[in-house]
Amino acid sequence: MLVTNDAPRSAAAHREQPPNRPPEAGLDNITPVASYRQARLPVELQGRTPEQNADAERLFQEAFEHASIGMASVSSDLLLIEVNTAFCGMLGYRETTLLLTSLADIVHPEDAGVCLLLFSPLAPGESRACKAEGRCLTADGGVIWVRVTMCSTIGGCDGHPPRFIAQFEDITERKAEEALAQK
Repeated sequence: MLVTNDAPRSAAAHREQPPNRPPEAGLDNITPVASYRQARLPVELQGRTPEQNADAERLFQEAFEHASIGMASVSSDLLLIEVNTAFCGMLGYRETTLLLTSLADIVHPEDAGVCLLLFSPLAPGESRACKAEGRCLTADGGVIWVRVTMCSTIGGCDGHPPRFIAQFEDITERKAEEALAQK
């Protein structure tokens, strides 16, 4: 999926938007975790009651919100649907600001190609998981390094649009140590 200039942009974005970049930039840093097609069964055929599904959703929401690393639910057009407290703190944004933002707005322009590849479109029922390292732009204009683990198993088969769940781990300190060791 290529983000074009007419793609949804953040009303809160205050910096120049990253230019479109070819997705081949930095592809050697992407590690596929899994790639497979998965047909999702309707809830009635999954062998769980509506109460069990509601309990599972509550458990997921608790884990999402209280995770020690940043987490975000991302739409197929790169809009941030849901973010947790750790993600907000890592980037220095309020939740309300991030929910008006595209992931493309916070990814470093030189890493846009990696972002586009990670979050490229899925066929209905397709699922993907992979990891990559890249940079994000913080609210104060700084740059942090993150390891992104992305999986895409939500929606797409039952009429709901697919979305991605991404985990963001701040690896800025490790990257600085690696840079010092190379000198």
